[in-house]
Amino acid sequence: MLWILIINKMQKASKRKREVFFSSPVSFKKGESMKTVSFRHVHLKDPILSKIQQLVSDFVIDYQWKIFNGEFGGEVYSPSLDNFRIIAGDKKGSFSGNPFQGGDLAKWLEGACIKLQNNRDAVLEKRVNEVIDVLRRAQQPDGYLGAYYQLKEPGKQFSALWKSHELFFFGHLAEAAIAHHAATGKTSLLEVIERFTSLIDQTFGIDKFEQFDGHPEVEMALMRLYEYTGEKRYLRLAKFFIDVYGNRPSCFGENNVQLSSWNGNDVESALAYMMADKPVREASDIHGHAVRAVYLAAGMADVARETGDADLRQACQRLWESCTGYKQYISGGIGSTRHGEAFGCDYDLPNDRTYQETCAGIGMVYFAFAMLRLAPKAEYADMIERCIYNCILSALSFDGTRFFYVNPLETWPPVHGTDPDFDSVKPVRQKWYKTACCPPNLARFLPTIGGYCCTITNQNLYLHQYMAYEAKLNWQGKDIDLTMEGDYPWQGNIKIRLKIVQPLSGTIFLRIPSWCRGCFTVSVNDESWMASCIDGYLPIKRTWQSGDCISLDLDMTPTAWMAHPQVMADAGKVAIMRGPVLYCAEEMDNGNLLHQLKIMPEQGFDIEQVNICGHVIPGIMAHGVRMNAQWADTGILYSRYSRDEIPCKIHLIPYYAWGNRDQDQPREMRVWLHV
Repeated sequence: MLWILIINKMQKASKRKREVFFSSPVSFKKGESMKTVSFRHVHLKDPILSKIQQLVSDFVIDYQWKIFNGEFGGEVYSPSLDNFRIIAGDKKGSFSGNPFQGGDLAKWLEGACIKLQNNRDAVLEKRVNEVIDVLRRAQQPDGYLGAYYQLKEPGKQFSALWKSHELFFFGHLAEAAIAHHAATGKTSLLEVIERFTSLIDQTFGIDKFEQFDGHPEVEMALMRLYEYTGEKRYLRLAKFFIDVYGNRPSCFGENNVQLSSWNGNDVESALAYMMADKPVREASDIHGHAVRAVYLAAGMADVARETGDADLRQACQRLWESCTGYKQYISGGIGSTRHGEAFGCDYDLPNDRTYQETCAGIGMVYFAFAMLRLAPKAEYADMIERCIYNCILSALSFDGTRFFYVNPLETWPPVHGTDPDFDSVKPVRQKWYKTACCPPNLARFLPTIGGYCCTITNQNLYLHQYMAYEAKLNWQGKDIDLTMEGDYPWQGNIKIRLKIVQPLSGTIFLRIPSWCRGCFTVSVNDESWMASCIDGYLPIKRTWQSGDCISLDLDMTPTAWMAHPQVMADAGKVAIMRGPVLYCAEEMDNGNLLHQLKIMPEQGFDIEQVNICGHVIPGIMAHGVRMNAQWADTGILYSRYSRDEIPCKIHLIPYYAWGNRDQDQPREMRVWLHV
């Protein structure tokens, strides 16, 4: 009955209220609240991301639908939807694939519904309705929904949560249900989620079944359900799963033989892999499976924000510092080993066997944004920007048909793709994967980037991202049209224009990116503005009127970056960035044996326009030398040392753009270059 009342309340809500996605007031400061701004109210117009979003909308969603329906045949196929069709009685057969693959379908469904929020599409809406109908008919009377246990091990649901991903699937399906209701106003998928939630609530809890899913996601999803519906049961369940995560003695059993054999080691290692080796409030460093770790951390931060849990908040900060201070790649990517898709030890950041799973990059954005909602610090918004422009965009080909699961910072085709020690690193993007969590994650994440641009408190408007966009905001009860103009991230000249019906007094906070090293200028209506930054944000406090214009000029000079001395893989090397964009050398522009190049950053850089598959983007030309150039073709394996260097020009392209030219031909690529 309670759920019926909630549904009725939501159906009667205004269209605007349904459009606001992740926008409920949250705990921020005493007497103050913070709101996010729905991606639906932020229309991107920049030279990169707007095109990517259009690609996802026009092509990727449909392309992946065909994969779920087996239209390409062979390995370019996901059994996720067909498994549920079998349960619903629409097909004959048995379970195929992995237990966690239902999450792939749920992610695609969310991406499709996000597209419907922006562009109504009768064909796509019919497909969405078809999937929801299958799921409704596949759901058990008690509310359970999960293809593996319904088809392969009936009656054993929730019996192996360390590996089953059952609540992980629920979480992704719940987020799809929110997107579906926001797009259509229909409650059909939310009703599926409510029945599933009732089963979870009956099963899990203190003095009930005190377990948690070995792959966090349900925590974030429950918090989003709470924000969307206002129903406190979701907050209570999210807090429960955070509270029991990692409790000892292990809720999975200290002598669990299955758990031990599943990890191929021992119970302690298996728990560490899930970052469940100690209660979350005692967490001191980030470790284990990278995606699980940041999904958990994001859920922790969400719960800490809403409950005011200081211990949980401090734990989140420790995890943040452990990740960004010791275990993160310059691209923003995380996960340095294919063994467990996991973090390595501090400073273990190899480039040729890096993992940097695409889902981990997306999870890093979720973690950073959750931390940003706890406290407006520029380091969190910087991280969102770094991940988006580098380790996330690199995963999708310019034509939308190929994907990286692993995002390497260095490739050498004779090894990558042939040596089993490097089998996870592919020198070209793949059409699909047997474990295909990343492609549909891109389809749901990329269209929502506008939602990370700004946040609002009672008196303050925080501008976190500077890609060109038009946004419709409500600040202090007044409607505002905000336009972000410029050619960012290629140019650092940004103009922010306001259109307001009535004047209002408040403070606009501008993020000053750490990469500009304090080299920036700000003016308001052509008058210079100077103030001290607060946690990386420049405050501009005044009475704002329609027509006001803020000009922000950020230094975009290419910069050579070094790694910490303990990062052995990067010793004697530099990486080149221009603004937030990381650059790399590709064989097509520089010839092979890229490891023999030495760059001379002290001689400066020139900007050159590069055409990559119709995308004209700024490249960088640097001066350098090629080592051992005359020896390379002699067939002599070892020789006495002599300095053999020939001056050369080194051509660099944005890292996210590599591998798009001649996609079937593996070629060398390298981010870190010798100096």
